Amino acid sequence: MSGRNNNKDNLLQSAPQQEDHHHHDQHVFDPVQMIHIRRHGTREHTNEEIQWFIEEFTAGNIPDYQMAAWLMAVCFHPLSERETAALTDCMVQSTPGGPLNWSFLNKNNNNDDNSMNSDAQTPPQPTHLVDKHSTGGVGDKVSIILAPLVACLGVQVPMIAGRGLGHTGGTIDKLESIPGFRTNLGIAEFQQIVQTVGCCINAAGPCLCPADQKLYALRDVTSTVQSVPLQTASIMCKKIAEHPSSLLLDVKYGSGAFQATVQDAAELAHSMVYTGHANGMNPTTAFLTRMDQPLGYAIGNWYEIQECLEILKGGDLLAMEQSYDLIALVCMQAGQMLLQSGLYNNDDDKNNHQSSSNDDQESNSKSANNSTISNSLHDLTQLAYDTLQQGKALPTFCQMALAQGADPQGVDTLWDPAAGAAPLLYPPIPVLAPVSGRVTAMNTRQLGLLAVELGAGRRMAHEPVDPYAGIWLRQKLGTVVQAGHVLMELYAPPDQAKLDRYDSAGSSSRSSSRSRHGGGGKSLPEQALACITITPVDDDDDDDDTSGFAGGLQPVVTHSVTLDGGVQEMAPNELPAVVQHLYQAASARYGGGGGRNV
Repeated sequence: MSGRNNNKDNLLQSAPQQEDHHHHDQHVFDPVQMIHIRRHGTREHTNEEIQWFIEEFTAGNIPDYQMAAWLMAVCFHPLSERETAALTDCMVQSTPGGPLNWSFLNKNNNNDDNSMNSDAQTPPQPTHLVDKHSTGGVGDKVSIILAPLVACLGVQVPMIAGRGLGHTGGTIDKLESIPGFRTNLGIAEFQQIVQTVGCCINAAGPCLCPADQKLYALRDVTSTVQSVPLQTASIMCKKIAEHPSSLLLDVKYGSGAFQATVQDAAELAHSMVYTGHANGMNPTTAFLTRMDQPLGYAIGNWYEIQECLEILKGGDLLAMEQSYDLIALVCMQAGQMLLQSGLYNNDDDKNNHQSSSNDDQESNSKSANNSTISNSLHDLTQLAYDTLQQGKALPTFCQMALAQGADPQGVDTLWDPAAGAAPLLYPPIPVLAPVSGRVTAMNTRQLGLLAVELGAGRRMAHEPVDPYAGIWLRQKLGTVVQAGHVLMELYAPPDQAKLDRYDSAGSSSRSSSRSRHGGGGKSLPEQALACITITPVDDDDDDDDTSGFAGGLQPVVTHSVTLDGGVQEMAPNELPAVVQHLYQAASARYGGGGGRNV
């Protein structure tokens, strides 16, 4: 096993705790015995056994059927924290050359000889290198705003992101809706853009954790995806191989997330936080966040880019009434990433950076080095909000996009597909409220699947996506609407939009193949309406709910997770002041009964 610091060594080498210790005197290097031990739960695997097993499987010396048996046994007898961290480390080490080496960022020039991977002789990692990972949801476009926002405040963000699958969207698909945008960069180019721009968002290439790629392909066809230790290892190995100094995790729960309950999310978050620390990524922290409605108003690749660009332009963020939850989450995550970077822990370092790029916000971050994490997070969240509102993150996004191949002729219009002589966007299909009342619930997963039905997502990993298909929400949870108000608009290719109903004899091969998602013969607007619950205002009692804000609005961030503090609930009145302000402003608008009649 590799070692990057003492904390990692201590966590990875903690002794197995099972009672049967007589096998520990000699390691078992036999796949049948590995399966037997895991199936019966007689003891924990040693680090050496896990390393041998993964190396032999990756090399093709252990057949799929034996690894599949072991994976299924893990589902019934889960790996311990130590075993999970060791499995993760083995996946990381399958990357040729090991984790990426960023020590060249400590120098004034880029030395190609040491900019690829790490080894025992390289200088220490730079400290201001932070990444974020989300477990996925509907309309989750946070990274597209977050990376340039944090980067323009002096913290470098190397980000390996994924594509959408099933009801969840993917950051890579969204960015690729910008003409020319490349996400298949090699390691050297990826690192160069991080160095020169401050951030880069790239897809995981075939050389990054090949052991994980081979294992995941097997898990996908053996019903062994839903296992917290296996999920942890798969998610964390790519982040650890990417090798930032610290990591923030966004673990979602609710109707649009993979984790249905906050308890499920907390279990996964704790496992990933432990594994991050055990593998030298200190600190690794997490927020637990609601996914009971799509983030912001856009679902679908280009539409989500458009919403991000509107926010990145700055201006009155409070007036962006459909994006309040997205803005709140972006700013709070940015504050936490700035806090974890250590850049703002020293007044001299902070003020030097502020004077070069952010003079007018110096007063907003004067107390960013307060002794309590809570106050520091509050101040840095405010700093992120102010920076975003002033439009200072947009140039960094444009620099990143151009560095990654985006069409330079489109930068003036921010790559708007409606700006050309032949607009590429589809005409909207309005979905109208059948009754008056308050929007009290959304089936967010079904909204995500409806976006897939329209063409914005994929059922199988290698399916193409349509960048101009999607959903534009016009009402959010808590909104009071009148009958006939537009709830949302659907965007689909003309041949999709003309189909009134889906059945096994549908005239479109794409639509008929997608009808299994739950259309059930319903028209597109009917499918959309089935995702929305409208409750008569006189009958709802959301205003009496004291767990959130007025009008029944619930904050997105509900818990924090750290290695030492565990899972801690964050009450609405404990959130950063600017986050509370965003929700209070939204509550005032929605509670007034106006809604948006488009």
